[in-house]
Amino acid sequence: MEAAGLMNHFPCLVIRGICDYADSHKNKEWQGYAAMVAAAYAKDLLQQIPPSRVEAEKPIQLYEDFKNINPDRVPGTCKWVKDHPQYKKWQQSAHNDLLWISADPGCGKSVLAKSLIDKDLPSAGDHTVCYFFFKDNEEQDGLATALCAVLHQLLGCQPQLLRHAASAFEKNGTKLQSEVDELWRILLAAATDESAGAVTCVFDALDECRREDRRKLIQMLTDFYARHSSTSARRFQLKFVVTSRPYRDIESGFGGIPSELPSIRLAGEESNADISDEINLVIRQKIQAAGDKLHPDQEVRDALQARLLATAHRTYLWLHLVWDELDNSSKRTKKAFLKKIDSLPSTVEGAYENILNIHGRGRREEVETLLHIVVGARRPLTLSEMDVAFELATESPGALRHEDLDLDGDHLKSRIRELCGLFVFVSDNRVYLIHQTAKEFLVAKGSVQDSARDRWKHSLHTQMSNHIMTHICIQYLSFSDIRDDQFHERLGKDDAGFNDFPLLEYSAENWPAHSRAMGGADEGLFNRMFELYDAKTERFETWLKGGNFGNALHATSEGGHVEAVKLLLEKGADVNIKDDDYGQTPLSWAAENGHEKVVKLLLGRDEVDVDTQDKLGRTPLSWTAANGHDVVVKMILDTGKANIESTDESGRTPVSWATRKGHDVVVKLLLDKSNVDTATADTRVRTTLFLAAAQGHEAVVKMLIDDNDVDLAAEDACGLTALQLAVFNCHQGVETLLLANNAPVVPDFYGFQFLFADITAMSDSS
Repeated sequence: MEAAGLMNHFPCLVIRGICDYADSHKNKEWQGYAAMVAAAYAKDLLQQIPPSRVEAEKPIQLYEDFKNINPDRVPGTCKWVKDHPQYKKWQQSAHNDLLWISADPGCGKSVLAKSLIDKDLPSAGDHTVCYFFFKDNEEQDGLATALCAVLHQLLGCQPQLLRHAASAFEKNGTKLQSEVDELWRILLAAATDESAGAVTCVFDALDECRREDRRKLIQMLTDFYARHSSTSARRFQLKFVVTSRPYRDIESGFGGIPSELPSIRLAGEESNADISDEINLVIRQKIQAAGDKLHPDQEVRDALQARLLATAHRTYLWLHLVWDELDNSSKRTKKAFLKKIDSLPSTVEGAYENILNIHGRGRREEVETLLHIVVGARRPLTLSEMDVAFELATESPGALRHEDLDLDGDHLKSRIRELCGLFVFVSDNRVYLIHQTAKEFLVAKGSVQDSARDRWKHSLHTQMSNHIMTHICIQYLSFSDIRDDQFHERLGKDDAGFNDFPLLEYSAENWPAHSRAMGGADEGLFNRMFELYDAKTERFETWLKGGNFGNALHATSEGGHVEAVKLLLEKGADVNIKDDDYGQTPLSWAAENGHEKVVKLLLGRDEVDVDTQDKLGRTPLSWTAANGHDVVVKMILDTGKANIESTDESGRTPVSWATRKGHDVVVKLLLDKSNVDTATADTRVRTTLFLAAAQGHEAVVKMLIDDNDVDLAAEDACGLTALQLAVFNCHQGVETLLLANNAPVVPDFYGFQFLFADITAMSDSS
């Protein structure tokens, strides 16, 4: 009986042994036997689960690490937000309010967000706080990842809300993790459930989210608040906090929320004086706390305080950097220290230059290589991954076995600090740049060298970073002592259980992306790349992690490796071969992923089948249209061989997929074809207008209406119109557009008659 209460508060599987009769009688003599049976069954159940499956499960709780990598706020700071009337208004509001906090780089936005989550907006009682910290790397820059993290927190705290995700998971399985629209629907349904209580979602550093995902989140927030903010029958609210830099596209996006609705902009860039006052407080506290440890002479400490307080445009990041520079001063006489104070950099960029010059003096090439790896990696590397990568890029570029590597091991962390100082740091066993501005400082904005050789600003080029990472990954994948037969059962484990092959998972997953981004390759590197595509070897299956492709041509086409595709075709590879799992051709894979050069090469073959359908009935045009690759769409249309009206097993055409995903450029390309039929309905009797309206794609809806070939009164299989779908999904812009074009408002607008048709029929018959 005790388990029944646990199930309601903790997501778990309960195995119960039954010892009572099926009536009012009880007999304690059977309790021991019942407990033994339950334990035996639990043991047998656990033995059916392979340990490798459990070990391969990747924890989703990384979102907590992303938050905790930021320091705690200093007492007395962040008052520019907490004491601001706008913040108090948002906090005390009884509406579903949005709070957007913008500020310049280095002003402590992430520290503020962490403080709000941990201290100022605590989860307790009827209030749940969920959050995600965006970052400019593949682990943290996606909207789907953010929504998964927020849902994991919300549903973990309140398991009774899992019912809102059940049907979507049954329908999509693990693919649900990448379905942004469905995840957003689940979040709104769960968070606005009366049993959820008050929910606050915090999204930090929205400016570091992928541009398209950023636009989509802003649009979804705008639609939600336009629909739900002013009136709510709920006792509790769903509120959002968003922090970001004051970027123009974010400002214009949130500008879509009508001014009369309770959306609050707290512009930190307009509160620089308040932020500076708080930094002054921190400066005084740091100098007082350091006391004689900083310098025994009061005159020196006074001079330092005066110098720091007099610096214009000071930020927390700048203070952190210059303080570290003072801490690392080798000569600490009064004269030397005063001289050091006078030469302190007045900007963050100046501090970056000093750090790298001081630590990298005489070892610039080594420091550059390390920075190339940190900047070029598609996610933060673990220390063991970095150890191998750095060794391969510097001292052992020709290593063929693990024993050829002279690894730093436990000393790597101190070596990184020695080379880069505060510029690069290690947290939770992973290697990071100190701040997003550090990457912006290092990476050149174009292919032209725009930095003097003796300076660090804009000294790294993305192509070179990817060239180094490609060499590292391919060299590692060529190691002869990697046991292919052990790889699949060990892949996905935490670093501690995967030390035998520390860089294998990263290399296998990311070398194709690095090689595409590096530009050209020397002959030796290209030959080793081509060897990895030899489908007859076990290593080919290893780096493909089980191989979802029929042969090497599928892999090279999906990876976008045009030279490898060219060589395979010259050797007689079948351009129309289908893979075993999905039935897709090389053209289908290349088109789906938008690899224009590969598509052009494949379309140049006379024998290529442009219109072949896979196991889902989808063509290359269908896949590339759904993913918004307008250049590839045009290339396929220009062949004149593609059936623009081809339907898949769901009844959708290429234009249906493009409208559902909101790719207006692709939709226009397809609509410009005279034979496209926008009235074609899918298996749910939904035309292109329905799909666009349901997802809130206002530009596409306008395009379809302007095409003068849409029926605004049409109904889908559930008897709903496009207007109803727009309203139900909170897309006010689409709703306004449809009404302006005389879309009919049906009598039973909310569908009650349809929902209760069976009950009505039963009532009439009785």
